[in-house]
Amino acid sequence: MFFLYLREWIEVFGSKNIHVLRLEDWKSNPINELERLIKYLELDPLPTETLNSIVSRNRKNVNARAKKRNMTMWPSTRKHLQTFYRPWNQRLSELLKDPKYTWGY
Repeated sequence: MFFLYLREWIEVFGSKNIHVLRLEDWKSNPINELERLIKYLELDPLPTETLNSIVSRNRKNVNARAKKRNMTMWPSTRKHLQTFYRPWNQRLSELLKDPKYTWGY
């Protein structure tokens, strides 16, 4: 349902003034995402050592409680959530002109 908020923010601030970063992209390639963010903010590039230092820091709020309990989502719950969010994600994908925001479902 990010679509609802982003649509309004884009109307007010313009799409060039909003940078969207997906957690999945950050987790799969944090240095690339950090470099994209730095470029978007028009900051000077950082040395590789600094980028590595930033992305290798200990993470906070990583849902350790759920990991400790070995909690997983039921397949039926995942299916219901995907069904509910599918139209919103499609709209988000169209708004941002990027198919990755459908999350493949």
